[in-house]
Amino acid sequence: MAKKIAVGTIIIIILAIWIAWGNSVLELNEYEASSSKLPESFEGFRIAQVSDLHNAKMGEENAELIQTIKEAEPDIIAITGDMIDSRRTDVQIALDFAKEATKVAPCYYVNGNHELRVDEYQDLKEGLLELGVTVLENQKFEIIKGDEKVSIIGLSDPSFESNALDIEEDEVIDTYLRKLVYGDENYKILLSHRPELFEAYEEAGVDLALSGHAHGGQVRLPMIGGIIAPHQGIFPKYDSGVYIKEETCMVVSRGIGNSLFPFRVNNRPEVVLIELHER
Repeated sequence: MAKKIAVGTIIIIILAIWIAWGNSVLELNEYEASSSKLPESFEGFRIAQVSDLHNAKMGEENAELIQTIKEAEPDIIAITGDMIDSRRTDVQIALDFAKEATKVAPCYYVNGNHELRVDEYQDLKEGLLELGVTVLENQKFEIIKGDEKVSIIGLSDPSFESNALDIEEDEVIDTYLRKLVYGDENYKILLSHRPELFEAYEEAGVDLALSGHAHGGQVRLPMIGGIIAPHQGIFPKYDSGVYIKEETCMVVSRGIGNSLFPFRVNNRPEVVLIELHER
């Protein structure tokens, strides 16, 4: 009996160490996205994506996270929602990260469902704007290189207006997105927190969509993927990595922090790097 208890204790300790390591050690995952619409001057353009920070700190004052982004040498940084957590909101952690991130590359931000749950969102938004972050709330911005340009579009999380207007979230996305892409012949990069709305992004003619929200499925099983994700349920369809439908590519970040479920299993926090290429 004593031997079994000792073995069980050792197994529990090893599992605890493995889970702790898997929740605190960042990884950088690199993907490529190609399109015939990409302007020549944007060949090799690099986008670092940070999602679902949820007030997490990777290293003291997020030094490890900033260093990982620096080493990726991005042209821009896309922040795809849930910088704060509605259950333990700390705007300052998010702003401290943004202050350092803007020193690395221009930053573009869209909110997530957690921002829109709390009154502190306005403080976060104002702080980001003061730091020089481009905050996109159902808005479009053009990135220009020489005489060529691409469009970067940011959609606010649809939950707020869906509840207020009593319509489905995909209808909210469809309404704003179609207005923003109408008549736009540029290569279009979309920042939108919700990966489960991929079909709406494709139907609108988006070239590259960057999303988060799924937290990688929280617990990942080999050969299967994530177990559960918000707004997708059990065995989510869009939880991590690259998805392609017709001419639209979507990259889903597993994110950095956690929320209701306090830890990840087999699902390290990540920074995503997307490099653009002409097809």
